Amino acid sequence: MARPKTLIPPAKCYISTGVCPLVDNFDQQQQQQQQQTNSAAQPSSNTAAPSKLPRRQHKVPRTINTHGFANCARLVVPTAVLEASAENVIDNGPVIFYYRLRCTLGDILLSNFVASYIKTNSCILISETALDHQDVYAITDGKLHMALQRETFQRAGLTHSHVTRPTTTSPAYRLEYDLRDPHSVAGDSGSASYNRLLWALTNTLTDATRDVHTFSLVTLNQAGMPIEMDYALCRHFDALATARGENGFFEAYDLVPSIVPLSSVIVPRFVPPTTTFTEPLSRAQDFYNDQSLAPRTLPLPADMTQSIVQEWALELAEWVALLELGSDQVLSSNGAAGVDSHLSSYSVPEPRHIDPVDVSVVTWDGGLIPPQVVARAWSQLVQTASTRDIPWWAALTVHGVRDAPVSWASKPHNVTPNGGENDYTLFKLEDSNQESYPFLLLQTLDASDP
Repeated sequence: MARPKTLIPPAKCYISTGVCPLVDNFDQQQQQQQQQTNSAAQPSSNTAAPSKLPRRQHKVPRTINTHGFANCARLVVPTAVLEASAENVIDNGPVIFYYRLRCTLGDILLSNFVASYIKTNSCILISETALDHQDVYAITDGKLHMALQRETFQRAGLTHSHVTRPTTTSPAYRLEYDLRDPHSVAGDSGSASYNRLLWALTNTLTDATRDVHTFSLVTLNQAGMPIEMDYALCRHFDALATARGENGFFEAYDLVPSIVPLSSVIVPRFVPPTTTFTEPLSRAQDFYNDQSLAPRTLPLPADMTQSIVQEWALELAEWVALLELGSDQVLSSNGAAGVDSHLSSYSVPEPRHIDPVDVSVVTWDGGLIPPQVVARAWSQLVQTASTRDIPWWAALTVHGVRDAPVSWASKPHNVTPNGGENDYTLFKLEDSNQESYPFLLLQTLDASDP
């Protein structure tokens, strides 16, 4: 009798809570460390040491900034809060210049694109192919990630010291090249593996049928914000598309956020499900009534088990998902949900706000959403809205590209049947503190991801 196959769940979710400072210097610390690594000179004795904030306080900016490939971001916030912050969050926000081109990987890496948008500036690029049965190419933070099928890997003749072999959950050969490395140059000054890559792009990965792919591309400046592609490169790629005829194209788009206002929304309280905190013991309080006494960390009640935290987090995530869909189940009709209870048993989690709230959904959808754009919008929102001395809440949902070969911080990403998640949802919990804010974070990944 055959042994039954082990069923693998399609996704897994990590839940984090904590307190994040409104102004976080995590990026500055990372830049200082990068500069010290790249510089041959020893750092001077008067170099300011980075502040030693608790690691948990870096969780929010680290999650946003290291999420390499996203194609949709939605910000849910009370309309009154958004109106007070719209100038900083929306009006003065960057326009995302997004490109789609059909060509080979060599057409991109053997052009001036590397010098203009990898060596000096930056870019996000990914092929519009399926990770589970096609070749996928991606570039982020100056690194080229290749997930190749066996036939392509053998045909390319690539050799690399960091080749990850196929497994049952990842049926591709994984290779990574740091295109900003000083040895990533052609000729005798370059490394053997990089020269081998250039040889493959020139001689083997050139088939007009198998090696021509559609790429999504966003060009960025050194700060990671979107900029228009150089006119000469645009003409170069347009000429390549013309030369390929029906098998090539080059398209440019402008991506701006859309705002959908929703009236009379039944909103849950964005607070932990138990009101009385057990620590610090001298300041036990009703969390709903006196936000000003909220401690610097996010203590959870002693009787709050892991299952309770999970249920609370998933209930809030479900509510946000229904709201983003504009479901009548979260919209008020004469003070009650707009769906007959005989048709749906769903109810907004308790406790709730007494009166319905007007809510706005800000959406960046389509193309590639640079993480710095998401980080800027979130940072501007929390810094501007926190000047109001009233408790407020917000929710941010970011959907990653399902077929991206990496997820956070270049960690390998896989796609199993009905899986491929690469998303996160961030809640700013109700609070009026003007120096920090409590958060709840859910990160969803494919079940086979490391």
